[in-house]
Amino acid sequence: MSLGSGVVSIVGTVGAAVSGAATSPGDVPAVMGIGVGVASVVVPMYLSEPAPKEVRGKLTSLMRQLVTVGILVAYVAD
Repeated sequence: MSLGSGVVSIVGTVGAAVSGAATSPGDVPAVMGIGVGVASVVVPMYLSEPAPKEVRGKLTSLMRQLVTVGILVAYVAD
């Protein structure tokens, strides 16, 4: 595990703990926002580094599209 993925894991774990212990909606956004923001930068980097150069753009574009579809589905379900 590299330093970047370790930091994302720690921030995500802290965010989950804060979300679980939250007593008001204002307790959650800061930590979870940092975790999601860091992950949105780190994940495409880890997807593209080992991939052959012919498919790098396709992989990162697919990841972004799947995130967008996931957000849409969550919005519609809510």
